Amino acid sequence: MRILALLIFFLFLFPDSVFAALSLSLEGIPGEIDSDREFTGNVSLTCSNCGDSYLRGAFFSPGATDYFGYTQNDAGDWVNASNPKTIYFHLPPVESSWSGQLKFKFDQEKATGNYQFKVMRYTSSGSKSGETNLFSVNVITPVTPTTTASPTLSPISSPTSSPSPSPTATKTVTQTPTKAPTQFQTSVNPSTKTVASTPSTPSTTPSPTNKEIVGIDILSSSDSASPSSEVTSPPPLIAGKGDSRQISPLTLFGIIATTMALLSLVFWRLRKLTRLDRVK
Repeated sequence: MRILALLIFFLFLFPDSVFAALSLSLEGIPGEIDSDREFTGNVSLTCSNCGDSYLRGAFFSPGATDYFGYTQNDAGDWVNASNPKTIYFHLPPVESSWSGQLKFKFDQEKATGNYQFKVMRYTSSGSKSGETNLFSVNVITPVTPTTTASPTLSPISSPTSSPSPSPTATKTVTQTPTKAPTQFQTSVNPSTKTVASTPSTPSTTPSPTNKEIVGIDILSSSDSASPSSEVTSPPPLIAGKGDSRQISPLTLFGIIATTMALLSLVFWRLRKLTRLDRVK
């Protein structure tokens, strides 16, 4: 009875160690890491009918049992506490084996140097049940790269071509010469007793300012004059200097009017003399 009671006690106290053959291994741990960088490791668990497992990665100095370091659990949280053990990476019961990749980080509050690293398995009761092989890891302080400022190339501005002004069309006003008034030259033919007016082109030289004097001498005849008496024709116009002269339109109009009046007077005298001859 005592032996049976002992068997039942060990069954409830150490169920995994009594009925399970357990093997835990670790691979892929780098030999040197930066103290502020995370790293990964490949973990394999072989266990027949194992219960819940809680896996933790741990740094420790050789010969010491003071474990530290961060492990990312199945919820994605980084944990570093010693208790409870159930806060670490939870692995449900497996029938035979399991393998996966876990993430770990160094605790930067600790001094850098050479450490041992391993992964341990805990049960739901918090007791340790298995661990992996050891890895020697050199933890170093990360070197902050010194950035050298490279010379900044200033862009060379290309000359901007200024638009040349377009020629502006200038309106040219052409003046039409004003036609000068036509001037007339008046001449009296003594034989025919007529006055002729011919147009003359204005000369570029100034016209003489001397006024032309026209002398007209009319023969007066008495009532007893014979029909054979002739009326003396008016003498020719006295010209100024030169054979041609320039007169204004107003002077020309006066000359023509005077000439017509004189001619009318001459014709009237002739008609009167002719009537007197007929009466006699």
